[in-house]
Amino acid sequence: MDEVRDDADIERAISALASKPDSGLIVMPDTFNFVHRQTIIALVGRYRLPAIYYFPLFARDGGLISYGPDEIDMFRRAAGYVDRIFKGDKASDLPV
Repeated sequence: MDEVRDDADIERAISALASKPDSGLIVMPDTFNFVHRQTIIALVGRYRLPAIYYFPLFARDGGLISYGPDEIDMFRRAAGYVDRIFKGDKASDLPV
C-alpha cells in the first residue's frame, strides 16, 4: 500500500498485514499515527496483530506495548544542560 490517509486506508493496511503469516506492526512516531491512535489500536486488536508503539500513550489507550525514550526525562535533563551553559560551562565540554 502506498499512502495511508484516513481510517479506511488504515484498515486496509492493517488487514493486508494481518493476512500475512507471522506479521507484526511497528507504529512509528508521527502526527498522523498519534491522531489516529484509537483506530489503529482497535484494528490491531480486531485483527489480533502484535504491535509496538513509540509513545506510552498508545499502551495506556490499550495497545500491547510501547518502547522509546522517556521524553519527560529528556526535557528535565536538557534543562540541566541549559543551566550549566548559563553558568559558564562550554557546550562542547558537556557529556552527551
